[in-house]
Amino acid sequence: SILEVKTWKGGSQDLVDEIDRCIDRYKLDYFILESSTMTKWFEGDPAFQTIKDRVRVMAHHTGRNKGDAELGVLSLAADVEAGRIRLPYGDHNGRTMSEVLEHQFNVYGHGYEDDILMACWFIKWNYRRLPFRRGLQSHFRGSGGNTQSWGFTKRKTNQPVNLIA
Repeated sequence: SILEVKTWKGGSQDLVDEIDRCIDRYKLDYFILESSTMTKWFEGDPAFQTIKDRVRVMAHHTGRNKGDAELGVLSLAADVEAGRIRLPYGDHNGRTMSEVLEHQFNVYGHGYEDDILMACWFIKWNYRRLPFRRGLQSHFRGSGGNTQSWGFTKRKTNQPVNLIA
């Protein structure tokens, strides 16, 4: 389930504050950060170390993988259609957030903003790299029939794993 969708601009301290807010609010297990020139700089910032002390940070590398037939960006459409990705619609804020993501889904590949869509994809692409942590069980059943799915649960409690990308 997508709990929050947000775009914003800010400096390095704003980024740290936003990550801290998300860690506190959602009790994150993982933080997936796209590798870029900015993230190389950010990894050298002492504030990054405090984030790494609070949550498991994973690097994501975008390249040809975004066009992968089974796990690429466009494969998210099947996940939404099958209900494996659920969007918030319970209130005005949820619907507003969902509309931002829906717009990015609808115009993907035509040169428009796609940061939120790509962040959702980072989670899907990296699921195999998520090691067992605090009872985390990651699973994926490949193509064929009605068995294609991916997801994460905490083994002992059957609770969802919290990620931010």
